[in-house]
Amino acid sequence: MLNEIHGGYVKTETHGSITTIEFFHPSGNSLPSRLLQEIAHAIHGAGNESDTRVIVLCSGGSSTFCAGASFKELSTITTLEQGKKFFSGFAGVINAMRTCPKFIVARVHGKAVGGGVGIIAAADYAIAVEGAQVVSAAVSSVAACSAATSGPPLGSRTTTAVSVGRRAA
Repeated sequence: MLNEIHGGYVKTETHGSITTIEFFHPSGNSLPSRLLQEIAHAIHGAGNESDTRVIVLCSGGSSTFCAGASFKELSTITTLEQGKKFFSGFAGVINAMRTCPKFIVARVHGKAVGGGVGIIAAADYAIAVEGAQVVSAAVSSVAACSAATSGPPLGSRTTTAVSVGRRAA
């Protein structure tokens, strides 16, 4: 199923017991509120499907996994209510992932920034292609502290898979 939203889309496909949810937005996969709502809805729906055992969450495009929230949409906010709605977008996706009864794997390529880092952290397992990058102020601070100690800098080794969530494989 393909839901097109503001030049982007959320696509859900099920093959056997694996449901893949792919999201895309042409602005570096920066996600407007409506796209975030559709991602949360797709996760909730796949989580309630009896035939689905695993959900793979990935993004379309080739250079960025997720650039976080849409700054274009952020720049249009003029009221407190609009602000609350905007800033709850990623919370809706992360809560859908957190409460989903199915195992969720994030397939990461390119850069992940802001809310994209939250999506990766909310997954039960993350698999990254070589060259994928997690860009976060917190990660940068940890890397700087690591470089100042005897240990290797964070991210100095290629890690292709990591368990990040609450369930065991």
